[in-house]
Amino acid sequence: MGKPVFSDLRQGTLTLPLIYAKESEVGSDILECLSNKTVPDWKIPELRSKLIAGGYVRRAGHVACALLDSARQDLARLPGSPGRASLSYMCDQLVRRVRCASPDVQPSDVRNFSPSGVSTEGIP
Repeated sequence: MGKPVFSDLRQGTLTLPLIYAKESEVGSDILECLSNKTVPDWKIPELRSKLIAGGYVRRAGHVACALLDSARQDLARLPGSPGRASLSYMCDQLVRRVRCASPDVQPSDVRNFSPSGVSTEGIP
């Protein structure tokens, strides 16, 4: 959980925002970078801007927060224990990380987003 935001982009790792973006007008840039397995440092700010402006980071943030909310609900059904407390803490930290990557994802967005509405269409 301590890696820098967008470090996956630099390493050419396929993530949910990239999966969403690859079907768009930015797709050719994304696929070109991923085919090289690494993204050059000079290309990161441009791709990052496109991922944010296209709403792909926000969309992935909604999915992540919805899944974390579902995990919290499942955890709440378990008896109290140090393990449950640790997992709850990790959920909180991951939500903070999502909000660093996409500050416009708000708690109210999460409450109104259902994990069952998460589309996996187009994900291999």
